[in-house]
Amino acid sequence: MRISFAHIIMALLAMLLVACVSLPAWYVLSIAAEKRIEDWENRGIECLGWIHLVLVSDLEWSAKERALYAIEKILDPSSLRYMVDQLYYGHWWRQFWDGSEYYQAFRQNVMYSMRLYGDDALPVLVQEVEAKGHRVSDLAIWAIGLLETEPARRVLEEMSQDPYWKPKGEAIREALRLWSQPQSPMQKHTLQPEEVDEELAKLAAAAETGMGPLEEMHFHAVIRSLGSMKIERSREVLRRIAERFPDRFVQTASIRALGMIGSTEDVPFACGYVFDRDIDVRQEAIVALGEMGAESAIPLLEQVLELTHEAPRNKRLAQEAIQEIHRD
Repeated sequence: MRISFAHIIMALLAMLLVACVSLPAWYVLSIAAEKRIEDWENRGIECLGWIHLVLVSDLEWSAKERALYAIEKILDPSSLRYMVDQLYYGHWWRQFWDGSEYYQAFRQNVMYSMRLYGDDALPVLVQEVEAKGHRVSDLAIWAIGLLETEPARRVLEEMSQDPYWKPKGEAIREALRLWSQPQSPMQKHTLQPEEVDEELAKLAAAAETGMGPLEEMHFHAVIRSLGSMKIERSREVLRRIAERFPDRFVQTASIRALGMIGSTEDVPFACGYVFDRDIDVRQEAIVALGEMGAESAIPLLEQVLELTHEAPRNKRLAQEAIQEIHRD
C-alpha cells in the first residue's frame, strides 16, 4: 500500500485535532483534581489513594505539588513508595514542553518531603538503593542524609566505605554533608513586651473589621508571639479570631496560641475543633488540648485514636497529647 502525501497530511491533521481536544481536557482535569485535593486531605487516609493517583499522574505541576502537600499533612507511611518513584519522574515530551527546571524542582520537593517521615523513610530508601544499585537516583541517597538520624548516618558511612559504591561517592559525600549540617531556625517576628497592648488592640479591631492577605501574614506572627509569651489577656481576642476567620492561617494559629497559653478554661473551645473538617484545624486543636493539660479532654482524644480514616499524623499527636496530660 502506497502512502501518499495526502495521507500524511490527513494523519498530521488528525494528530493536531487530538492535541486540540486533549490539551484543554488535560488542563481542566488538572484544575478539578487540584480543587478536590483539599477535601480529600481533610478526610485523611480515606481518600489517600486518590491523592496518590494525582501525585503519580501526568497532570499539571500545580496539581502534583498540591498532592505532595496533602501527603505531607496526612503523613502516612504508605505514601513513601509513591514518593520514591517520583524521584525518577519525567517524560521526554513533558521535558520538551515544560523545561527541565520543573522536573528538578519537583523531584527535590519530593526528596525534602520524605525527611518528614524520619525513621519510617529509611527502610524504604535503603530498599530502593539496594534494588537499583548504581542506577539509583542521587536524590534517594541525599534523602537518606536529610533524615538526620543515627541509623541514616550509619547507612551512608557503610556505603562510603564499600568499594561497590565508589561510582556514587560524590552523592554519598553530599548526603553525609546534608546529615551533618545544622538546621537553620525559622525567622519569626517576636513581639516586645511594650508592643503587646498596641498589637492586641489592632488584632481585636481586625476581628471586627476583617483583614487582607498582607495583614493576615503580620497577625499570624503576632498571634504566635502572644502564645509563646503566654499573654493571658489575649485569650478572648484569640477565640474571636478563630471563630471569625475559618479556613485561614490565623484560625489555626489562634487555636495553637491558646494551647501555648495553657488555660484550662479554653478546653471546651478547643474541643469544638477536634473534629473540624479541616485537617490543620484538627491538628492544632489536638496539640492545644495536650498543652492545656485537662483530663476532661482525654475521652475526646481517645475518640480520635478510634477514627478509621483520621490522618496518622493526627492520631500520633492525639496519643502524645494524652501522654502529656497524664504527665501533668
